[in-house]
Amino acid sequence: MTISVPWQPELDALILCASAQRPHGDKGLKLHGGKPLVVHARERLARQSCPADTLYASTNGQHEVYQGLGFEPLADNYEGWPGPLAALEAALAASDADCLLVIPCDLPELPADAAAKLWRPLALSDAPYAYAVCDGAEPSGVCLLTHRVLPQLRRRLDGPRVELVEWLREPGGVAVAFADGAAFCPVAA
Repeated sequence: MTISVPWQPELDALILCASAQRPHGDKGLKLHGGKPLVVHARERLARQSCPADTLYASTNGQHEVYQGLGFEPLADNYEGWPGPLAALEAALAASDADCLLVIPCDLPELPADAAAKLWRPLALSDAPYAYAVCDGAEPSGVCLLTHRVLPQLRRRLDGPRVELVEWLREPGGVAVAFADGAAFCPVAA
């Protein structure tokens, strides 16, 4: 018996460009192969089998630079840069799409089927988000969120700071295995 999964959801995407290690210079603007990492990320998103309508870039500032590159820069709704969860919250609050695909800016080769592969188990469950893992390793930071996760994110942001990978491992999400671990290894920039 084949289970039919509704495809395709309206999708927006968030590229995580800010970094606690680079408070005055976003990682997304660092050059790799002569281009900013955020531009590489946009190219990877354009190859998705389910393209995003709006591309948000989570930044520490430099909004004009990101606008000049064709991105919708997004500021956190929380003071003091509480980490990437605040970027997820801001993007979900700004987005009208069914789902938000989140990717770090520094992944070398996001698989073209990442959004589709994350969507299937999400659509078949009552989980509010799905995230990519490779060979049982740590979550990569690539995830697909529904708006149902907003209350959970906001509660978590009211507590001690937590990194994205730690939050993804908390109960509630669906881990989705990807075979190509190299596609989820960050590049040095």
